[in-house]
Amino acid sequence: MFLLCTYADGPRWVSGIEPLIYPTGMTFYRQFSYINSYFQPEQLAEQLKDPSQCETLLKTSTWNDGFFGIRFRNPDAAQFLGSFVPLRRVSIVDVDVPDEINIRFRLGQYVVPELKTDNTREMPTLDLSKVLPDLAATKLFIHLREAEKNQASKWILSEQFPQDLWDSLERSASIHAKANLRNALVLRWLSIRQRGTRNNLVPEEIDTHDHVWGFRLSEGAAYDIQLSYKRLVEKGKQPPAAEHRYFLANPSEELRASRRQIYPIGNYRSEELWVSPTKPSLGPITIAFEPCRIDKPEAAVDQTDSRTIGLRVPVLVEQGKWPKDRWVNLAFAVVSLMLFAGAFYRYPVVSDPEQKLLLALLAASFSLLVSSMKDFFMPKR
Repeated sequence: MFLLCTYADGPRWVSGIEPLIYPTGMTFYRQFSYINSYFQPEQLAEQLKDPSQCETLLKTSTWNDGFFGIRFRNPDAAQFLGSFVPLRRVSIVDVDVPDEINIRFRLGQYVVPELKTDNTREMPTLDLSKVLPDLAATKLFIHLREAEKNQASKWILSEQFPQDLWDSLERSASIHAKANLRNALVLRWLSIRQRGTRNNLVPEEIDTHDHVWGFRLSEGAAYDIQLSYKRLVEKGKQPPAAEHRYFLANPSEELRASRRQIYPIGNYRSEELWVSPTKPSLGPITIAFEPCRIDKPEAAVDQTDSRTIGLRVPVLVEQGKWPKDRWVNLAFAVVSLMLFAGAFYRYPVVSDPEQKLLLALLAASFSLLVSSMKDFFMPKR
């Protein structure tokens, strides 16, 4: 078992929040990049750089079962240096080594906050003082001993996002991490389902080469997406006025949508919209909701500077399947063409009364052929 970490009290604090906003089962939209010295023990880095050893490790479930979470490194809060706060379960699906080690991971269950004696909830923590020889050293990929594995096995997990996770996370963070989290605006992906159906889509492997897990969509179909946003406000204080919102960054030539802007109103709210892919993709693309300034609605801004965290969900758009009415129109076209050809062939060799009947059949079959071909090539939406 391993810990995959990021620092919540440093400039990359957004990386500690982003993995919480995606559904269970999909891969995080980007890789985490680590250098050798970030590993504990460091020989783990060399094992992951070796293709044969790496493949064996990733296929070993007892090894490739870890937790993503946050650590702290500010010496002004020394009591937090040895603490790891778990957020959700993860497994590694791909390791790429162009220069340093790039790790792609799949998101698993959420860690459920623990109830304390004062009836508040906090995230569980893991003491790393016996795992790391130097708590001040940057260590972000940590292999656990049996004692810590046993402690981690007692954490309660949930497939769904725990209701009080945001507040519990703030209570478990150092003062410097709280300053980063405070008043951040977070957009979270709740579900997607094809319009007219009841069941939500579940993530599946949409790229077997890079092992990307996301959603498989169909060209021309409409999908209902449910989102929610939340501002991580400080209790009892008025948050600053909103300066940012979200826009759907996919061009209309790639993705039609019922609306392309999300305007945050208040501190939390659910949002629904529909999207429809307009063309198949050669590989995975992302449905991207990017933060932007209110006065510049389609110019993406940096998430850290704006304190506004968006979404990038991988999807694969496949060529649309023919609906039933298109198959019916094709059948009508074939039948009418056969009738027209048969009547045309018989017309010169029959008597006058029969020719009149064949003329009527020719006219009717030709009209049906034109109508069915029109509806076949230009289906009604």
